[in-house]
Amino acid sequence: MREARRGEALDFNTVLTEEAAPEYKRTTSNIGNDERKRKQREFRKLLDEGSKNLRTSMFIEPRYDEHFWRAVETLDRDPD
Repeated sequence: MREARRGEALDFNTVLTEEAAPEYKRTTSNIGNDERKRKQREFRKLLDEGSKNLRTSMFIEPRYDEHFWRAVETLDRDPD
């Protein structure tokens, strides 16, 4: 509070208040039903292609060294 003084009561009437945001109103589209469906098909196709590329690019083939295989053999052995 800019007008506050030490030891004095606070005056909350001097606090600035924000104006409420205007209510959101969705506008209507100018395109027709056929055009909308065509764009939806294009969008779905792009999503499908992107998800396929994403899945294949995220998988990294594991590489196992000799230490790994020795440990697997040790674990697979029956206890004597």
